[in-house]
Amino acid sequence: MNGGDRIRLRWIPGHQGVKGNEEVDVEAKKAAEGETSSGGELPKILQKNLPTNKAAEKQRFNKEVKEVRAERWKRYAEGRFISKTAPELPSKKHCVKLGELSRKGASIWTQLKTGHVGLNKHLHRIKVTDSPKCTSCKTHDESVEHYLLHCKAYKRERIAMKRRIKGGTKDIGRLLGNQRNANAVIDYVVATGRLKWIKNKGGEKEERRRTGERGRRGQGRSGESGG
Repeated sequence: MNGGDRIRLRWIPGHQGVKGNEEVDVEAKKAAEGETSSGGELPKILQKNLPTNKAAEKQRFNKEVKEVRAERWKRYAEGRFISKTAPELPSKKHCVKLGELSRKGASIWTQLKTGHVGLNKHLHRIKVTDSPKCTSCKTHDESVEHYLLHCKAYKRERIAMKRRIKGGTKDIGRLLGNQRNANAVIDYVVATGRLKWIKNKGGEKEERRRTGERGRRGQGRSGESGG
């Protein structure tokens, strides 16, 4: 070794009962808790700032961004309709699901989850219609919950939707909060014909099929390039 120093390595069964190892263990715990020696007490090689671990720094940054984003979303959604239907937003699962839907389907799903959809309760709130009442039953406000779960005008379409829904359809939060229900809910909306901007009732499933095929082809190309 430099300077004529010699180091002898010895195998020991554990820290317990070995004075030197016990002392090292204590100092290691202090360092882990943030306690460190003054610069003058350290060897010269350790007095310089250690290089930043890029992977660890990136992981720390992403974690911090995720926590801040979740906290801001929680404050924004508090007391709003979306706190029932999308408490986890923004989430990776939601983005993945939107990528699997057609453009029309993604728009329907997002509008229903936010409550910003062409139903009379929302349209009345933004002063587009004179009344928030349902155009079919004339007695209840036409909210997302009323339209999807209760309006008798769409009983047949609702029965078809219920057959495909897991976990029941009695709670709007469980219905729209589960990404696996997206296709069944979207097909219900298309079948009712309530949203006037949806003109082609038979085109949604075909568009969804094409979207799925494009996604699978994209995954195949990624796999080939990765291999």
